[in-house]
Amino acid sequence: MDRKEAKTFLELCRPGLEADYTDPLITEALAMLDQDPELRAWFESEQAIDARISDSLNNIEPPAAFKAETLAGMYAHKAQANENAPEASSDTIQFPDQTSTKSWMSAFVGIAAVFVVLFVTVAALRTGQETNTGTAVATAGIPDLVQFLSNEMDNMKGLDKRSQQSGPIMTYLASRGAPKPDALEDVIRDKRTLGCVVFDYNGAQLSMICFKDDSYYHIATLDKADIREDIPQGPSYYQIGNQAFKMWQDEKQVHILTMEGTEEDLPELI
Repeated sequence: MDRKEAKTFLELCRPGLEADYTDPLITEALAMLDQDPELRAWFESEQAIDARISDSLNNIEPPAAFKAETLAGMYAHKAQANENAPEASSDTIQFPDQTSTKSWMSAFVGIAAVFVVLFVTVAALRTGQETNTGTAVATAGIPDLVQFLSNEMDNMKGLDKRSQQSGPIMTYLASRGAPKPDALEDVIRDKRTLGCVVFDYNGAQLSMICFKDDSYYHIATLDKADIREDIPQGPSYYQIGNQAFKMWQDEKQVHILTMEGTEEDLPELI
């Protein structure tokens, strides 16, 4: 089972329901969490979102007359369906009387309203609230570089180099001729790392260093000389699914900070 398949089964695992943990496929996916910190961070984030959705749905109060109107509509619909059925000729179209129609439509509108409330609640919780930091969170026009990194992270099988210190990782990247985040070297020197991976982006090397602090996050770096697309000058924020991205550039390189969550969850590194 690869990471993509594991995510499919882990999404079916409902918070607090032990029965889900006994499913063989879910159990196999859960076993991967100990060997894949990225997958564990994603799973914990998904479980937290599902728990919030569940709590919100439990707090929704249906209209006071919802049950009575629904039952009345069902009875009216049944009565209308049976009314004069044997006497109707094959070429006669029977129309329900006005009272029956109103009762049934009232119940239908009530049901539809409840489902609209449920849909809006889940959508709001899944997409999160819009931030007010002065920098717009992009919902369209995501740069190819950010989209590429998101896709690669979803399909990533492992790390090229593992180390809990940045020094060996920097040495490894230099040996590969891959870009190191030179401008951030002092910032990340004492931070706990997991390792790094190097991607091939349009024939250029895109390096990514993985960190573990209070949460998991990553810094990807690409030399500006290897970029063939327009990159915003100032810091830019993007959201792809549950992954938040911050992209900025210095004189020689473009950097992308990313983690599971929203813009507010991104650590302050610069």
